[in-house]
Amino acid sequence: MMKDIYDILREFEKRRGQSFALATLVRAEGSSYRRPGARMLICQDDSTVGSLSAGCIEEEVALCAREVLRNGVSTIISF
Repeated sequence: MMKDIYDILREFEKRRGQSFALATLVRAEGSSYRRPGARMLICQDDSTVGSLSAGCIEEEVALCAREVLRNGVSTIISF
């Protein structure tokens, strides 16, 4: 998980001045690939850094993040 944080910070530095959405896994029930605290950065150009799962929710999270970037309103989503 620390590698993801460093990768996210590095990407943020490279893209200073751009808008981003940061998705954070706040709770997981049952078996989960990632633990709470996992993060994924979603950039304006739809590129992402980090992950929240083994790939099964990233696309849906990115779609939601685009809406957050458009309207500036944070949200909580459940899967």
